[in-house]
Amino acid sequence: MPYVLVLLEDSRFPSPVPSLVPPALAGAVRLGCRVAVPVGRRLISGFVVGTVDRPCGPAPAIRSVLVSEPLFDAEQLALAAWVADRYLCTLLEALRCVVPAEALGRTRVRLRLRMEPLASSLVDGHALRALGLLREGADEAAVRRALGERAEEILRSLRRAGWIEEHPEGLRIRPLRERVLRLAVPAERAWEEVERLRRRAPRRAALLERLLREGEVSRRDAEAKQVRALLASGLVEEVHHEIFRDPLRGTYREEAVPPVLTPEQHQAVEAITEALRSGRPEIFLLYGVTGSGKTEVYLRATEEAVRLGRTVLVLVPEISLTPQTVARFAGRFGERVAVLHSQLAAGERLDTWRRIRQGEFSVVVGPRSVVFAPLPTLGLVVVDEEHEGAYKQDHPPRYHAREVALERARRAGAPAVLGSATPSVESFFRARSGAYRLLVLPRRVADRPLPEVRVVDMRRETSVLSGTLVEAMRRHLEAGSQVVLYLNRRGYAAFLLCRECGEVPRCRRCDVSLTYHLHTRTLRCHYCGRVLRAPSRCPRCGGVRMRPFGPGTQRVEEEVRVHFGGISVARADRDTMRRRGAYDRLMRDLRTGHVQVLVGTQMIGKGLDLPRVGLVGVVAADVGLGLPDFRAAERTFQQLAQVAGRAGRGEQAGEVVVQTYHPDHPVIRAAQTHDYLGFYEAEVEARRTHRYPPFSTLVKVVFAARTASRAEQAARDFASLLPGDVEVLGPSPAPLARLRGWYRWQVVVRSEEEVRAREAVRGALEAQGALRGVWRGVDVDPLEML
Repeated sequence: MPYVLVLLEDSRFPSPVPSLVPPALAGAVRLGCRVAVPVGRRLISGFVVGTVDRPCGPAPAIRSVLVSEPLFDAEQLALAAWVADRYLCTLLEALRCVVPAEALGRTRVRLRLRMEPLASSLVDGHALRALGLLREGADEAAVRRALGERAEEILRSLRRAGWIEEHPEGLRIRPLRERVLRLAVPAERAWEEVERLRRRAPRRAALLERLLREGEVSRRDAEAKQVRALLASGLVEEVHHEIFRDPLRGTYREEAVPPVLTPEQHQAVEAITEALRSGRPEIFLLYGVTGSGKTEVYLRATEEAVRLGRTVLVLVPEISLTPQTVARFAGRFGERVAVLHSQLAAGERLDTWRRIRQGEFSVVVGPRSVVFAPLPTLGLVVVDEEHEGAYKQDHPPRYHAREVALERARRAGAPAVLGSATPSVESFFRARSGAYRLLVLPRRVADRPLPEVRVVDMRRETSVLSGTLVEAMRRHLEAGSQVVLYLNRRGYAAFLLCRECGEVPRCRRCDVSLTYHLHTRTLRCHYCGRVLRAPSRCPRCGGVRMRPFGPGTQRVEEEVRVHFGGISVARADRDTMRRRGAYDRLMRDLRTGHVQVLVGTQMIGKGLDLPRVGLVGVVAADVGLGLPDFRAAERTFQQLAQVAGRAGRGEQAGEVVVQTYHPDHPVIRAAQTHDYLGFYEAEVEARRTHRYPPFSTLVKVVFAARTASRAEQAARDFASLLPGDVEVLGPSPAPLARLRGWYRWQVVVRSEEEVRAREAVRGALEAQGALRGVWRGVDVDPLEML
């Protein structure tokens, strides 16, 4: 009998388990399907990941097939294995990225009668009741509810007696179906009936004529009485069609005549399309200043890929950017564009995923999770805003979607385009060293000038909005321009401060200050979600001078309303953009001019093309500069340069006002002059001196426990198992030493050889083994050291 390898969905079984395929299931068990396998007294679901000739020991027999259609193919399985190896996670964690949860559905256990016992052999009335429920088709949960406290005892006795058996079933999201009418007779006969019915039953004749003209008509759109009459006459039949839930129905499309390319755009398009035609998996870094037309380069390259019969994968860093990108691609490629992300309804996500796998789309757009979309004949990969940290997943498996996208392109023999106005230091270094091909767009479309940037020294100011910024806002609003105010901190204030003793309320679970929210008068922890009522008196000294300190987006919005009463102000942060479609509605209001001032966090500083924005104000440019992270300067420069690039993208010249307490900081000066190359040269030399990426590889391992001593001991034990040919930084308390009630210690492994760092950590993890009471997290190539 054949055997297969099943990867069980249980962390206690990291390796695939050889399993026997019963003859009754021989035709249903295939690579990628989901099955149930008995392990001990339990039934555990798992994925079929391969075959084996003959196992060394006993192999359990597969009990049932939960999902018969393959959820992944050999190519996707190989990609998941690469992710597991590259990011030191389990194959199961990697496969869960490949297979959307909606495709798995839920597993329900049914208890089935194996034989019909004689009533005289059952002295327990509860057992008889249980068997009666099973005859009626009740599932295990219903039987347990009916039996109450004795359920486990009674079911165990029935299993041992051999009267019942467990049978798991997969519950899928139901397809959406529609009842449709169509002709059941030849067209000639139908026309005869139309002529006959015109005078006697004109509405029935009209429905028949519509069916002749359109082929099918939804039953909902037809009058019930006429439908019944036509069905009874045999002229019409009713069929059920599956309807695909389309998340793009009703969304806007930017249908515009393709512009004339600049010489630099033309050169970039030619280089990419030449690689497309030759089938070379070349990597291009498209470095172009903000507003230089990088998206048009993507569109022209996509046109060539589609013409060659290939599919295109387009990654954007945030879900909020998806509607704008989809609108541009849909304007050029129509219904051949799909969008896939986590905020879609479950049915929409499942239907879109299935249609992508069936090859119904030419272009697929989405954030980092879309990198695993089952695209056949992949011909081009585009990663927009490639520098963004949102491409790095912050929970297992901690993959970087940019690197996974490059691996997908390599495996498919397809070119990849990484685009940014502020490329990551690592990507630009690779381009300079020849690993990537550098394409440069040095000027804006139509030779529009980059916005003038003015720096305001906030050490001389007393208000949240400086006089310089308020005056600039007044000028632009009077001229009919829109204003964007950027602050990467939501809430009303960073924290409350007692002006008498200096006390700052902190989260008892996370060792961070609580953010003050004015409208709800609450203190919130943005790490664990804890919410407290804001105190009127200091909990430490009893003082009444509790004041907000460090402005947030709510405070800035309030200040704008104070200075400019009667104007329309909108706020874009995680608190206001929670509902589905909120960001799309905001962008629509901005484009139509219904919003004059937009206050927002980093979600408004990426890739948005708003031609009417004349002024961008950076309220606090120093928020991230002081973080204990070697990438703090890079992130600050990127945020400032990107948000500054939102100004002056239309006919009117743009202006940027940057408020800072460090006006002479090199990062602030580089952002003021739009000098990415100057910033890069200084930053790469600092990285070279301190041996940070791209001159080394880092692997961070975090140990968390309910007690600090247990976390520390686990970290020290792990560090002692590392080989001597890698550098060990730590063990030490993590910068956020307590998070969600867990104490955290970390060890950072550094090596100039990328593979060696991973192998050293892998060996130490295996030697240390499982830890009781300690959570352990591994982050390869961490973007944050917090």
